[in-house]
Amino acid sequence: EIYTLSLHDALPIFGAMLSGDWIPVTLPRRLRQLAPNAVVYSLGGATEASIWSIHHRITPDDEFEPSIPYGKALGNQWFRILDESGNPAPVRTPGHLYIGGEGVARGYLGDPQKTAERFAIHDVLGERLYNTGDMGMWLPNGDIRFLGRVDRQVKINGYRIELGEIDAALARCADVKSAVCAAPTDQNGRRRLVAHVVPANAESFDDQLLREHLAPKIGRAS
Repeated sequence: EIYTLSLHDALPIFGAMLSGDWIPVTLPRRLRQLAPNAVVYSLGGATEASIWSIHHRITPDDEFEPSIPYGKALGNQWFRILDESGNPAPVRTPGHLYIGGEGVARGYLGDPQKTAERFAIHDVLGERLYNTGDMGMWLPNGDIRFLGRVDRQVKINGYRIELGEIDAALARCADVKSAVCAAPTDQNGRRRLVAHVVPANAESFDDQLLREHLAPKIGRAS
């Protein structure tokens, strides 16, 4: 008998864990180019809640989302998304991210004031929750989408913008090696978006083409 063996199927499967709030949307694709059989997970959380509290298995389709999904809580931990009044936020409604469960720390050593500010028992839920200082929202499938730090959200022309999402949009551009954006205030007190970009190729870089690429994504705030 003759047996045919596919060497591709025999390749070992590697696991890669990417930890951080904002994972560049193009990074998983670049990783798969180096290791086609890699299984890639994103992990997130806070030091005050055992470092990792949430996970998501990254798929190729995630590259076309506004950001890599934050995912679902790990075992024995849970997330709450609460509005400004401390009520649970509906699906697709931005709110403040809180972590509960066995991973939550007792507090900050020698700092009862800061402990009281960030760790509290919810009046209605009766749960001891840690205020991460992050924003997020529930997706219909039960995943959480990370919306960034409270202090990285800005309002421009009446629209609330998460600067990390603009960073991600820039990262998708082929001409961009890396980028970060800011929202400084001019002398009239008006905010505007400013992107700091490292071109992939400085000689062929065309900032006008980059503006045209980004316009449909951030046109309302520009």
